[in-house]
Amino acid sequence: MIPLTPPLQRLILTTAWSISLLIAVAAPGAYFLVSHQNLRTVLESQAELAVDAVSRIVAENPKLWRFEEARLSELLQRRAQDGVPERKRILNTTGDVIAGNNVTAPSPLASYSLDIYDAGTSVANLEVSRSMRPLLNMTLLVAACSSIIALLLFFIFRTLPIRIITKALQALEENEKKYRLLYETMKEGVALHRMDFDEKGELHSLTVIDANPSCAAMFDGNLDRVIGSNSYELFGDTFREFLSERHTQEQGDSIMFELCLPGTDDYYSVHVFSPDRGLIATLFEDVTERRKSEQQIQHMAFFDRLTELPNRTLFFDRLNQAIANGNRECSNLAVLFLDLDRFKNINDTLGHDAGDQLLIEVSQRLLRHIRNTDTLARMGGDEFVFVITGTGEQLNAAHVARKLTDSFQAPFLIKGRELHVTSSIGIALFPENGSNAETLLKNADQAMYHAKKSGRNAFKFYTPHRS
Repeated sequence: MIPLTPPLQRLILTTAWSISLLIAVAAPGAYFLVSHQNLRTVLESQAELAVDAVSRIVAENPKLWRFEEARLSELLQRRAQDGVPERKRILNTTGDVIAGNNVTAPSPLASYSLDIYDAGTSVANLEVSRSMRPLLNMTLLVAACSSIIALLLFFIFRTLPIRIITKALQALEENEKKYRLLYETMKEGVALHRMDFDEKGELHSLTVIDANPSCAAMFDGNLDRVIGSNSYELFGDTFREFLSERHTQEQGDSIMFELCLPGTDDYYSVHVFSPDRGLIATLFEDVTERRKSEQQIQHMAFFDRLTELPNRTLFFDRLNQAIANGNRECSNLAVLFLDLDRFKNINDTLGHDAGDQLLIEVSQRLLRHIRNTDTLARMGGDEFVFVITGTGEQLNAAHVARKLTDSFQAPFLIKGRELHVTSSIGIALFPENGSNAETLLKNADQAMYHAKKSGRNAFKFYTPHRS
């Protein structure tokens, strides 16, 4: 059993005594006050009835009514409806008894009196009294019963809270062990941060005050490196960016973001919430593999698997961006469509592996002859397309095409054999030969076929009359 602290024991004992004492005193006190008030009400009612009867005798014989003692005594002999003995007396203005009902009531007495008037002048006083002994005896009985009940309640309030609190503490301790075990064995990293404020009340920094082993594993299992560290320095600028304004949010709110752990290639999804005022809790889920998979899927969606060049989808996206920029800045661009000459013969004689290796070598050589701002993409097979921005006259596009054609003069070394390869290039200019991506590509393709028909190893500009 978990022992209770002395302050808690004293609090329970004081509360039990207070409740018991309140019951022991309040019950008989309340009974006495209510019963005494009821007694006064009865005495007042009896006095009014008797005064009304005596007043009629006074009105009939205003001079001699004092001498009609027998008649007055007979009037006062009338008993109350509840049958409780009560003493009734008529006193003159000097306090002498004129008449009475000869009833003796044990002391102490509760009395009530009313004046008797004759022509508006008080001529006597009528007093009605009852013994308070029955009320006091009943009050003592109520006090005895309430004391017994109070004593019983004292033991109940003394022992029951202790048992309840002890069980609650035991349950709390068990839950704490359970959640601590879960906290220490969970796969996600968890860290608790203390908010540090400056003199102006602004959030100055965060300090890690607790972390589980999974969080320590993010830093080679060094828990001492984590606890006590500045959270911003430990988790990097992205963490600082999202957490710097966290203290302005309401308790219970949460935010989520991703960060790359400084000095690593590891990515984590971070869930942030405030468990209490002045504290921030962070849950770190390792999403490195998921992020790599997403990046790989995205790369496969926009890049050619063989040459790692942009594919048709990314090419059209870049070309549309270049067209939009050209419309905005009134600038020109050129689309070049390059096709290898007699590539099918290489595949048929040396095999597809050699053909694939040649495509890789060709793509790498072509990349060396364009700017970083230009785009080279593989459309499929042995077809390559270029987006050359910032071209002026035809001579500029021709200069690029000539460099690309000349780059094929050196042979390609494929599987120990030197291969001499040539290419044919078709050129379409924006905006002269088309205002959208599809038209430019189609016209560059037609110009490329014209170059092949003209003897290959050449480049040709698109001209409408040839289409």
